[in-house]
Amino acid sequence: MSNAIEFADVELKAIGDDIEWFITALNSKPSQGIPVGPAASIVMAEAILIDINQFLQNKGFSHTRYVDDFRIFGESERALRKVLEELTLYLYENHRLTLAGDKTDIIEADSYINQQLHNQYAEERMRVFKSLEIFNPYTEEVEEIEFEVDDEEELLRERVIAVIDKVVNYKTLDLGLARSAIRKAKWHSVPDIAPRLIQHFAFFAPVISDVMLYFDEITDEEFSKAWAERFAGLVCDEVLDNELVRYWIEWYWSKYAGYLNRPEIRNHIAGSSFIDNQARAAITTRNLAWVRDKKTEIIHLGSWERRAVLNAARVQPSEERRHWLQMTIAHSPILIDRWVAKWVLDIRQVSQFRDDLNISYYPLLID
Repeated sequence: MSNAIEFADVELKAIGDDIEWFITALNSKPSQGIPVGPAASIVMAEAILIDINQFLQNKGFSHTRYVDDFRIFGESERALRKVLEELTLYLYENHRLTLAGDKTDIIEADSYINQQLHNQYAEERMRVFKSLEIFNPYTEEVEEIEFEVDDEEELLRERVIAVIDKVVNYKTLDLGLARSAIRKAKWHSVPDIAPRLIQHFAFFAPVISDVMLYFDEITDEEFSKAWAERFAGLVCDEVLDNELVRYWIEWYWSKYAGYLNRPEIRNHIAGSSFIDNQARAAITTRNLAWVRDKKTEIIHLGSWERRAVLNAARVQPSEERRHWLQMTIAHSPILIDRWVAKWVLDIRQVSQFRDDLNISYYPLLID
């Protein structure tokens, strides 16, 4: 990563070193490959693979590339096999990268046109994507709208529902379409797809983060009470065997008293392996006993867990909270722990100050 950034601009070497250190520090184990994830990773991948473009151009092959997906075009199968072998060696020797064997193949031009360029599923998918773009406030493709509705919010609702229904009917989840529709619904606070997402919860598990962020956006006290029973039915569902799914749904549940009032959900989080979700639930329900219990074993917790418990100190009585957090600030060997303790202490003091102002305020009545 550092070398790729320096190659783009030698004056960016220091920044490249910092970025490489940051990415390496994110991984608990050594790893290799093109960074994947948020939009910034696309820029990093482009920087890393600049010389791969040059390599193929030097070999005389036309190609297209999106991030790490290549399409290489040649006059014969023999020529393509040769460049594939050379590319494989180049990637490994210079980047320690390997090609995904199950995604690498040589096909004839006619097959490529029929399977890739004129694929019925791909074309339908593109049409659905274009329908989502109608919601973009910067687009002017209103004339292509198929629903005859006057209200923009109603149009948005109809389009998102239609896309989700389309996605559910596919044999496997289309990650791109699902994310696009769910994110549109989140940005515009459209609650109408909630029943479908709950009904097909396991189907949408691969995009669980988007699903739960969507629910968090549309949830208020009334919503959590209304849907608590339906969500409680997921407690014993095998979809929660997946650790990532379990974490995200606990994260969501822990923020709302309407869910935590259900004994199934409350007991599930109480037995959770994720201390930060337990801490969030303790804050939501003002569970002082949980904070005091975890306080005694905080020294044995990991870094994220310790800070979650420190954050939950906000539910303690003021003197008890101040004594513990000040002791942490004065004696903890971990700088971030001290910062978190000071932050919690400061925000609680501000909150208490506001409460005092409200308590001591009386209207001045002039007769």
